Amino acid sequence: LSDTNAFANEQINIKSNIKENLISLNESLTISNYILGVGDVIKISFYGLEIFDAQININAEGNIHLAEIGLVKAEGKTIDELKFSLREKYKEYIYDPVFDIEMVFYRPITIYLRGEVVQPGLYDLVSTKIGSKLGLPRLYDALKKGQGFNNKANLEAIEIIRINPSNKGGGKIKTNLNLLSLFDTGDQTVNIRLYDGDIITIPKSDKPIAEQILKINRTNISPELITVFITGNAISKGPKTLKKGTSLVQAIASTGGKKLFTGDIEFIRFNYDGTTSKKTFRYNPNAKINSTNNPILMSGDLINVKRTIIGATSEYLREVSTPALSIYGLYNLILR
Repeated sequence: LSDTNAFANEQINIKSNIKENLISLNESLTISNYILGVGDVIKISFYGLEIFDAQININAEGNIHLAEIGLVKAEGKTIDELKFSLREKYKEYIYDPVFDIEMVFYRPITIYLRGEVVQPGLYDLVSTKIGSKLGLPRLYDALKKGQGFNNKANLEAIEIIRINPSNKGGGKIKTNLNLLSLFDTGDQTVNIRLYDGDIITIPKSDKPIAEQILKINRTNISPELITVFITGNAISKGPKTLKKGTSLVQAIASTGGKKLFTGDIEFIRFNYDGTTSKKTFRYNPNAKINSTNNPILMSGDLINVKRTIIGATSEYLREVSTPALSIYGLYNLILR
């Protein structure tokens, strides 16, 4: 699952207008499209024969047990497929059986989150119940589990791969969603319900999109606070807990600012894939946010405020001599 290429060889059933089809299925009741599994609870309600009504858990073997007809396989079926199977069995006991099946409780689901998120991996999501309405976890819930995005995440083309019910053609279906429309206009049609086994991929953009990053950092989808490390020629050094969306210049200012004789900034980022990015640039308090000289920070970033040659020499002399000798030694060093 960790290798994107592993999915290239899968047979994925991609239909025309799949984006619109997938969203419409998820934003309706979706009972006919939901694949039942172990832990789901369903209710069977007969018309005119309430004595046959039953609320049933799907057991560890994927079966339901009905007193009249015994064990029936439910796992892997949709509600419609289960209704058809039960109707055929009930015909032995009831003339023209008419009944409905509804969900009472959705089992917890497992999704796989990969790509440009801080913490990719498998996540278990729990369904919710608000009043009398059931609620499957949604895309936003899964993305929050990933602890936010990397600076090169392309949120305009989030990909979701889903198991397709056998009565809909089987295989897998996929869609691409533009999550930015949710933050731009509040369009919640992109915040689709998730099903067990969904694979969510956040692709990489060719370059950081500053406006996109700032917009996402203002939401609750990523952690409220980050921790960065500031060393060198800063007034206050060490680990600093800052609000998400803080830039490098803001972080240095939060320490009380830089000392005299500050030179270049050495910026080190430990990437999620195990690599390290290192940049050195001049300190510019007026640099635009998320520019090369003023990046938006992520947890774990290290900022080393380097000294100029004069600053470094002065600091050394202060450590090994008296203040008077320090100034005298620096004077001689510069003039000779």
